[in-house]
Amino acid sequence: MNLLARLTLCACLAVLAWTGWQRTGGQGIASEDSGLVETLDSRLGAAETLEERCQVVTKRIEAKRQLLDELLEGRRDLFETAACFRNLDQGDAQYNWTAFRLFYSGATDDERHCREVLASLEAALSLDGCMSAAVLNRLQRDLQERLGNGPISLPLE
Repeated sequence: MNLLARLTLCACLAVLAWTGWQRTGGQGIASEDSGLVETLDSRLGAAETLEERCQVVTKRIEAKRQLLDELLEGRRDLFETAACFRNLDQGDAQYNWTAFRLFYSGATDDERHCREVLASLEAALSLDGCMSAAVLNRLQRDLQERLGNGPISLPLE
C-alpha cells in the first residue's frame, strides 16, 4: 500500500474514532447508556456523514502531499508550505484545533504548522533515510534560525 493510501486510511480511522468518542460524550462505546446500534443509526441521518468527512480529510491529505512534493522540489520553502498547511486546516470548519495544539509543540500555531510540515515530510521520506536526514536537518535549521528572531509568523498567502 502506498504512502498516500496509508495516510488516508489512518486519517479516516482517526476521524471515525474521534467522531465516535465525541458523540458518546467522551465515554466511549462501553458507556452504559449508549445503545451502540441506536447511536449509530441516529447519527447516520446527520447532514455530514462519516464518508463525507473522510472525503474532506482525504482531499486535505492529498493537497498536503502535493505541497510536500513542491517543498522537496525547491518550489516552496518551509514557511510557505506551513502557511499552505495552515490555510488548508483553517478551511475545514470541523478541524480539531485542540488535538493539533496537543500534538505539535510550539509557542504559536504558525510554529506548530512548521512542525507539522516537518513531521509530515519525515513520514513521507521514511523510506529513504539519507535523503530524509539531509532534508529534515536543513529544514530544522531553517526553523531554529527563524525562531532565533522571535515567534514564527507565516505569510498570509
